Amino acid sequence: MADTRISREDLVSLCDRGLVPQAGWNDRDSAGAQIQLGSCRALLLAGCEFVLDEGLTDRETWWVEITWEGFDWHEVGERATDTFYIPTAERLDARAGKDWY
Repeated sequence: MADTRISREDLVSLCDRGLVPQAGWNDRDSAGAQIQLGSCRALLLAGCEFVLDEGLTDRETWWVEITWEGFDWHEVGERATDTFYIPTAERLDARAGKDWY
């Protein structure tokens, strides 16, 4: 069950806001952060279960664990799980559309 501090829709909106054109990337990990946002957005929009990792989430980053029915679900009945990071609204506001990573 999702944490009540932020909704699925709000997380998707933050994923959208966090997308930065490649010309604006300025860190060696920027591409990975952008790919992760896209994957996270897709899984959230697909309705996959998610929970926030309260121990890692802070003023700059929402840490979101998402579980979905991937390859192993269809082969052996095990769901896939991964943790994604999403920048907070405050972090995005401070970067004003620039690379937040």
